[in-house]
Amino acid sequence: MEDIDGIIIATTNLTCNPDSAFDRRFLYKVEFHQPSVEAKEQGGGKPW
Repeated sequence: MEDIDGIIIATTNLTCNPDSAFDRRFLYKVEFHQPSVEAKEQGGGKPW
């Protein structure tokens, strides 16, 4: 990761137990929550 001159987008479902060596390599961390039932209905309820 240190040799990449660009943007990296990484995903995980292990946010409750991050590895500190891996975690400190990221400048920004964004958490997305499960959408509510109302939000899903507004979106048509379809994934695409």
